[in-house]
Amino acid sequence: MDIELNDYQFTQKWFYQYGAADTWARIESIRAARSFLEIGSFEGASVCWMIENSLVEEIMCIDTWEGGHEHKNKNLQMSEIEKRFDRNVKIAIDRVSRDVHLIKQKSLSFNALAQMIAQGGKDIFDVIYIDGSHRPRDVISDAVLAFELLTPNGILIFDDYCWTDKTTNDGIRSSPKLAIDAFTTCFFDEISFVNAPVSQIIIKKFKE
Repeated sequence: MDIELNDYQFTQKWFYQYGAADTWARIESIRAARSFLEIGSFEGASVCWMIENSLVEEIMCIDTWEGGHEHKNKNLQMSEIEKRFDRNVKIAIDRVSRDVHLIKQKSLSFNALAQMIAQGGKDIFDVIYIDGSHRPRDVISDAVLAFELLTPNGILIFDDYCWTDKTTNDGIRSSPKLAIDAFTTCFFDEISFVNAPVSQIIIKKFKE
């Protein structure tokens, strides 16, 4: 399955170019998901795919729309990116016949996730996609907090596993890999791996 891109305003098409869309389409747990949490939404390519290609009805998108370290040297107009996100998700929701409730949470992911947990949130989302800050310290906190919010048998997706910021020469300090490896090592007895392209790590949470 795919989505018609003609009406969308995606200036970046990483989600399609690196095989994520094709991989997600092959995973039944993703297509059958009823709830979806996305950390780092940018222009909304992945959430629009979920709206059109899964059964998702409840969505939360967390982003500051201020840009991260990797965006600072690219002269991106983040206010325009946020406008494109708003427009794109409206198009996606209008295209499907079911009701889709989308919450746009404009904040740091740590604050938003911690607040949900503090309010008693647990086992809420069938699929969680982590593609926010690429700094290892941010990725590890997103992962640990998000895992608490993931339903048993839920799917947790990490993006940009082997990515580093070549514009800053930060090396491993800008790579999610360090945090993803640490998380999967610490939670090894609660997860299983799902086949995915090297750019993403996809895991399944064991049912308690």
